[in-house]
Amino acid sequence: MVVVLTVVVAVVAAVVVVVIVVVEVVLVLIVEKVLVVVVVVVALTVIVKLAVVVVVVQVEMSSVRFRHLGATVTTSEAILLQLVGDKDHPKFKEVQALIKTSAPDTGLLTNRL
Repeated sequence: MVVVLTVVVAVVAAVVVVVIVVVEVVLVLIVEKVLVVVVVVVALTVIVKLAVVVVVVQVEMSSVRFRHLGATVTTSEAILLQLVGDKDHPKFKEVQALIKTSAPDTGLLTNRL
């Protein structure tokens, strides 16, 4: 319930910000046309930041839902090591090489989006 309320608050905040930005853009168009580009860029920046907040909330909601259903959050590296078992597996060295050259951290598991 708290997560749903958080999403609703984030969406309402986004709508309020968009309305405020539209009003500011109209006022700037009337007063000074040169500032239009700056205001639009600022508005788009605010909208993108709010979208990121909504995505983070959705990722957290999904994570909670999956955990509730019994899922375990882990890494692809851990899964690969579980599949080969131990160093006696014939493909262990190949898997180890894959893990050493893994992709950069996306921040998805630590909510650093």
